[in-house]
Amino acid sequence: MWDETSTIRIEHGNLIKATTANRVREAGAFVVPTNITFAVVARDGARYGMSAESLEKVSFVLDAGLSALETLQSAGVTMGYGSDLLGQMHGHQSEEFLLRGRVLKPRDVIRSATVDAARVLNMEGLIGTIAPGAHADLIAVYGNPLKDLAILSDPARLRKIIKGG
Repeated sequence: MWDETSTIRIEHGNLIKATTANRVREAGAFVVPTNITFAVVARDGARYGMSAESLEKVSFVLDAGLSALETLQSAGVTMGYGSDLLGQMHGHQSEEFLLRGRVLKPRDVIRSATVDAARVLNMEGLIGTIAPGAHADLIAVYGNPLKDLAILSDPARLRKIIKGG
């Protein structure tokens, strides 16, 4: 249940403008962009019977969402990492790294899925960090995701997954 002491979380934020982004930051609220949802629908929607008009709208919202990432970052808004993908589409979630990487630096994209995600969930110090007492879920990858975010969306490049450290 929400009350005035609760943290405000905004899903998507695709159409956010600078003035609103500044208000979000001032309120201490978080935004969880989910651009991969729109990218998958834009790519596969016709196959599932979506009209050209609907696909055009989805493409517009996706483009706006990528621009919103820059707006949110410039305003200093904390962004989490999430997805609204369901069923068989869920396997595309890690492609969000690549979408965000089009406009944000790799370290900022990775931080949104770790430290910032922990803040969004009110779990700082428990997840998204390597520290005593934290859950210590880790991945080891082939390569350096700070130089190539594609590593994080390619299961073949995952070397090891450590859950509960």
